[in-house]
Amino acid sequence: MPRAGLSLLGFMNQDAALNYLRSWCVPVDDSDVALIAEWHAARAARGNPTPNAGNPAIQPLSTAHPYVQQFDGKWAPFFARWEGVSFQIVEIDPLLAYQIAVETARLDHHCAMLTQPPAIDELLPICLPLASQSEEVRLARTPQSIMARAKALNVHTTLTGLINSSFLGIEFGSALPFVHVARYNNRCYLTNGFHRAVGIRSAGATHMPCVFRDVQFVDEIGFSDDGRTFTPSLLESEDPPTLAHFARGRAHAVSLRSLSRVLHVSWAQYTVPEE
Repeated sequence: MPRAGLSLLGFMNQDAALNYLRSWCVPVDDSDVALIAEWHAARAARGNPTPNAGNPAIQPLSTAHPYVQQFDGKWAPFFARWEGVSFQIVEIDPLLAYQIAVETARLDHHCAMLTQPPAIDELLPICLPLASQSEEVRLARTPQSIMARAKALNVHTTLTGLINSSFLGIEFGSALPFVHVARYNNRCYLTNGFHRAVGIRSAGATHMPCVFRDVQFVDEIGFSDDGRTFTPSLLESEDPPTLAHFARGRAHAVSLRSLSRVLHVSWAQYTVPEE
């Protein structure tokens, strides 16, 4: 079943927008005339560039806060892999948004119970949860393959290849659960937590807590080449998509196709003669 969503397709050129609407959405009318009209409406709603795009106000989140101490203790082994991790409170609107769409139902799932505007203490468990959310994964097996299927797209491979000296294959799990902001080339990108960020902004909050770090390479941000994210060049432009476009009534309403994550592994064993 299609899912109600909000999209920033107004940042695309016409050909890309029509391809996006046909590939990732379920339009009521998929004729060129109807889709071009949708694209024009999305461009009009997008409005003027966001002031200070990529340069939000940032202030430290006190590590003396009991919840922050608990969160840090929980995730410390993971954070040890990264350099320069800190906990910050960031301004939401100017954050650069590489993700093209969000699902309306997931905004409510995360943020429907928030007061308006919510206090920081309300936002801490939402933005910095202590545990990953468990996702349902269904397995199907044949004698020489196995397939994992999940409705949640945050299920993904975490390791591939030679896992250890006697295990060859893949390891999978859920994506990291916290709101994550990365600063690359002096511009701040939201890299995880889009639904929470949009829901929090819609509830009236202007700032949110997050895990924050500086990165050296653009591929650390999370761009994909499957058509579900914008390109780095657009995010580096003078008029990039930001969280303000999602949460300030400037996104275009769409019906998103339902998607599933599929992980498929096959194997073979055979004997060959030595040369």
